[in-house]
Amino acid sequence: MLYGPIIRRIRLSKGQQLQVVYHNICSKTNAIRFEKGEQSIAIEKFEAILERLTITMEEFKWITNNNLPKEDKKWQELCVETWNANQLPFFNNLLKLSPDTYLSETLVANYELLAIVTQEKPLSSEIQKIVANYFSRLENWNYEDLKFFANSCYILPVAQFMGLLNEVVPSLGRYRFYPGGQLVEAVLYSNVTARLILEEEIVLAKKYLTQLVIISKGSHLQGFRLFAKFYEGKLAYLYEDKEIGRRLLEKVLWTADYLDSTQLVEDVKKLLDSN
Repeated sequence: MLYGPIIRRIRLSKGQQLQVVYHNICSKTNAIRFEKGEQSIAIEKFEAILERLTITMEEFKWITNNNLPKEDKKWQELCVETWNANQLPFFNNLLKLSPDTYLSETLVANYELLAIVTQEKPLSSEIQKIVANYFSRLENWNYEDLKFFANSCYILPVAQFMGLLNEVVPSLGRYRFYPGGQLVEAVLYSNVTARLILEEEIVLAKKYLTQLVIISKGSHLQGFRLFAKFYEGKLAYLYEDKEIGRRLLEKVLWTADYLDSTQLVEDVKKLLDSN
């Protein structure tokens, strides 16, 4: 598909002159031909045009689809929205209604992992094999891989999980300033800490908990501070000073209840009731 006519429509709606948008990018003749849909343009030049029009690539895709998400993207966004809102019945129903468009087996496995965690169901050997094989073949981590690993923390075999940690941290650094990079980093540190506590790897758990505190401090990720406080209280309660840990967990319980974070409320109550 040639996107020139769409660019022209956007340019005119912003009142931008042709020579201003395309200055040092391409000639006037090529700019006119591009906007008429008569020729394509190199990707780096296309990105430069979008910058001149103050539009991101994601927003441009949105505009080209008549300000609507594509079906598979809409499905993914709804999965994330219902999961984050703790609307588990809706989330689980969505998994049964995946769009007909092609989705990689790893993406489907990613969402099934979340469903398994919420329902506390045993993990099928097929899903576990998909996940384990995926990471065993991985040589260069990208953004989606980091997200996938964050959701896979609980089900990867212990030895593989521990080995992959050495690869994850350097990859996180590459995406620190990528859109959504800090959020993925916070999710990953949170889930890794939870898994390490489960495996009684206390020293490592404290190391990643410290990173979670740092990244969530004074930023738009402050919601993760509550998870950090939960892990801090859990570590104290299970391995250090039970009374101090209880007090910390009771504070987390009050805050989680106030914020209607039902899953965290259940986790705290379950921990306190079991010991």
